[in-house]
Amino acid sequence: MPFKQIGKAEIPLVDSNTTLYIIGNGFDMMHGVPSSYYNFRDTIGKNNMLRITLESYIRKDDVWGDFEDSLAYLDRVNIQARH
Repeated sequence: MPFKQIGKAEIPLVDSNTTLYIIGNGFDMMHGVPSSYYNFRDTIGKNNMLRITLESYIRKDDVWGDFEDSLAYLDRVNIQARH
């Protein structure tokens, strides 16, 4: 679903002391900020110990596609056996 951009004037401000606007997930990427987990993976490089560990111990084909969900697939038994 494409994002609908709205102007600041379209956002009603009831009271700046009591109003909190939460900008949801994707706001940064919608504005061209390279902040996906794929960008993080590429930034740390192929030989980074964190990347090697995550890709070795997460039992999921695409660790970086949905990183938070991938953490549920940590192979804890294998991690404990190696340390």
